[in-house]
Amino acid sequence: MKKRVNYMLMLIAASAILLTTVLLTLIYYNLFREQVMKDLRTNALLLAQEFSLDNTEEMIADGLTEELRVTCIDSNGTVLYDSVQSPKDMDNHGGRPEVSEALAAGEGRDARISSTFAENTFYYALRMQDGSVLRVAREADSIYQMFIGVLPGVLTVLAVVLLGCLLVSRLLTGKLIRPL
Repeated sequence: MKKRVNYMLMLIAASAILLTTVLLTLIYYNLFREQVMKDLRTNALLLAQEFSLDNTEEMIADGLTEELRVTCIDSNGTVLYDSVQSPKDMDNHGGRPEVSEALAAGEGRDARISSTFAENTFYYALRMQDGSVLRVAREADSIYQMFIGVLPGVLTVLAVVLLGCLLVSRLLTGKLIRPL
């Protein structure tokens, strides 16, 4: 009976730690995601003030697009400029969620998970005065990567708490069973 009580206390502690870790990871990831989108919006608004197809090389030289992928798309979805890839090699972007939303409502946003689950790409699109769309994108860790990143700490906490539970449960079960 003593072993069973010890086992149940350990199981409860381990379950609580793992559930808390998963829930906190989800909460913090959603906060992180919202912050990335706010940053992308701010960057898009700043770039929109100076952006023209004539000064893209100057923007790159000034380092304005170091961490961002910048794409300019006309109202038909044709890519006019991309800071990473040649527009000639790119398909029509009119059907992309963030682009179609920007064309319809003035701004759009989306996040897509890479096929490897290693990273997400976050997109923010802004309709310009001439009807084209300026889209900025940034890659960031996926929720899986964030969870894997905290896993060593979680396992350490789990081991310490389980050890503490083992000591406390032995003490308590001894006191509970002694009168019987």
